[in-house]
Amino acid sequence: MKPISVKLPIEYIEGLETLVRNGYYANLREAIRFAIRDLLVKEGYSEFNQGVKRGRVYA
Repeated sequence: MKPISVKLPIEYIEGLETLVRNGYYANLREAIRFAIRDLLVKEGYSEFNQGVKRGRVYA
């Protein structure tokens, strides 16, 4: 994986932290990876979907 730096509004961070506290995700990084993965799938990003089909995409 390649690290990136992102600035988020405090409300987003607080919402993600709540999801982590409630056990939906193990940590913030996992929650963010799942959100990005779901967005790519929803938008039909074809290169991403090919990786999903081949089992190469991680969340």
